[in-house]
Amino acid sequence: MRSSPNYAYLDNMYLYKITNKINNKHYIGQAVEIARRWSQHKSGARSIINGTKKMGDNGIQVVHLAIAKYGAENSLFKKDS
Repeated sequence: MRSSPNYAYLDNMYLYKITNKINNKHYIGQAVEIARRWSQHKSGARSIINGTKKMGDNGIQVVHLAIAKYGAENSLFKKDS
């Protein structure tokens, strides 16, 4: 007999939105550790800037391209309440 899946981790899951302040485009994501996830997005953007990764590489997302192009200072990261 199969046991029911445990969804308790969802209690700690948060939605977040990254808004590009220049073109007002949005990215919606989810994470358990919000600050860590924002750091990961900025790290992905830095990898694009320094040429070690590009779109299509493992872990690189469209939002990383936008952060690389417009800068993290032009990206508003907000946890959904």
